[in-house]
Amino acid sequence: MGFVLESVTWRANADWGRKLGYSATALSEANRRAIGLLEPIRDERETPRTPMVISGCMGPRGDGYVPGERMSSQEAADYHRAQVEVFAETAADMVSAMTMKQAEEAAGAATAVPLASPACRRRSPLPGRAA
Repeated sequence: MGFVLESVTWRANADWGRKLGYSATALSEANRRAIGLLEPIRDERETPRTPMVISGCMGPRGDGYVPGERMSSQEAADYHRAQVEVFAETAADMVSAMTMKQAEEAAGAATAVPLASPACRRRSPLPGRAA
């Protein structure tokens, strides 16, 4: 049975970063570091019997439990793409989206992944398996 190592980046997007005083560069670095924290765990624990993937976690633009301003699917794709692009530059194998409260945002987040990060599909979690 495999295991997903999920990053602690649920609120590491532009709006939440701004609220905490992060610049775009600092926020990108925080996302990179969050993925980097998972690499040694995978390296130490992954086996052919227990494959592990690293997942970059996206959260909603606003509060995941309180409906807020609506976005179109395209606006959501544009908004979430920056975080996905950072994940694509790291060892992340996949991207997850959690607590998206509107279908348009969820669809846009899903659209952002292949647009921004074909590289996220580059790695196989099993040693010896072709990527």
